[in-house]
Amino acid sequence: MTRSAVALAVRSRGIATHLLSRAALEGALRAPDLPALQRHLAALGLPVEAGATARPEALELAVRRWAAGQLAALERWLAERPELGTIIGIDEDRRSVRAMVRGAAAGAGVDQRLAGLIPTPALGERSLREL
Repeated sequence: MTRSAVALAVRSRGIATHLLSRAALEGALRAPDLPALQRHLAALGLPVEAGATARPEALELAVRRWAAGQLAALERWLAERPELGTIIGIDEDRRSVRAMVRGAAAGAGVDQRLAGLIPTPALGERSLREL
């Protein structure tokens, strides 16, 4: 195994420690209401305000931004192999554009089309909103 392959494996394991576990995701699914979901996400360390009134749009935006931060961290960790980060970013951009086109074809509103999309360095949050 080459030195860069070992570094990539170590970094991949490192990023895994920052992802939500299955138990954490199942806990979010079991939240009985929006304020409970907000408290759960805040307890997991996502950037949501635990004391504020829960709004679906605010929670979705916080999770979207958190996911974008995780993707940016992965790309930084792949600095020795930038083509791998580019592949991941391009694939996420493809998913986003596909979802935007499907949403537009279905007549969905802007916020509905943005739901669940992850901004990338090449297609940031502002660009997604403009699309």
